[in-house]
Amino acid sequence: MSTTVRRCVSLPICFAVVALLPLLVMALLIVAPIDALQRNRWAATRACLFLAYYATCEAVGVLAAFWLWLTAKVSSRLEHPAYLRANFRLQCWWAETLYAGIARIFAVRSDVSGEAALDGGPLVVFARHASTGDTLLPAVLISARHDMVLRYVLKKELLWDPCLDIVGNRLRNYFVDRQAVDPAQEIEQVAQLADALGPREGVLIFPEGTRFSAAKQQKALRELGTRADRDLLERARSLHNVLPPKLGGPIALLQRNLRTDLILLAHTGFEGVERMTDLFNGSLIGRVVRVRFWRIARRDIPTDPVALRTFLFEVWKTVDEWIDDVSTPVATAERMTTETCRP
Repeated sequence: MSTTVRRCVSLPICFAVVALLPLLVMALLIVAPIDALQRNRWAATRACLFLAYYATCEAVGVLAAFWLWLTAKVSSRLEHPAYLRANFRLQCWWAETLYAGIARIFAVRSDVSGEAALDGGPLVVFARHASTGDTLLPAVLISARHDMVLRYVLKKELLWDPCLDIVGNRLRNYFVDRQAVDPAQEIEQVAQLADALGPREGVLIFPEGTRFSAAKQQKALRELGTRADRDLLERARSLHNVLPPKLGGPIALLQRNLRTDLILLAHTGFEGVERMTDLFNGSLIGRVVRVRFWRIARRDIPTDPVALRTFLFEVWKTVDEWIDDVSTPVATAERMTTETCRP
């Protein structure tokens, strides 16, 4: 589907939803009493409020993107760095505003550690993927807080989000076709994102390729089982909270630019909230989103292709173990005591 056809569908839907916001407000008059009777911490009411908030952010983002384009077009500055910079700031605003809405509406708190790892680039960032909500974390915690321009590897389906479509295609990102006839070409396009990275730039990829679930984990293990590499299969079986990392895109990025350090972005708190509809069950209310960053220096990243595959599974195991630790405080305390007593 062409960009024009897609936007002729997605943009009218976006503004139609905004036009229907009064109906959503009326719906609150129905769901609020039901929430009060069920004593479910106003789950449906909060979800409806967030849907209205999200639709508003989308519409404002699209209008702001149009204004940036119009003013740049009139002044013949569409190719000027200032135009790209303005779109980057719009991207940061959109992500920060959405995340602030999540925090306020669902009483979500954030606990972030390891931000010192983000001091300067160029970088390749490997981020865990467990929910639609966690896709906001890199833009909020890396780009907005540390003024780091990230080039994203995203799935093509996200082009149906008008803001991601418009601004995402102005900036240097790549939307992967996961059903592509030629996967090697897709990997090459991903690898090119690592070219000519500046000191305040990086590439972000979700190595798992999709959101974590037990069913997807079993499918990934079956796929690995068809290969001859027994070592990688055993490493994959030891992962409990994350999917085995894909080899193509992540390795291509690390091999493409030998000046980049590697950042790991791990998090917990968004589990079980894969889609918008999951907001209605109240599971997100009152959660603490814990985020942890690690930095691995380029000198510690192997260049040999075989060693690089093992390295990829080893660093992803670090993410998996951290999730275990923060999910089981007793186990964490016991491990800290053991390490303290170790000679």
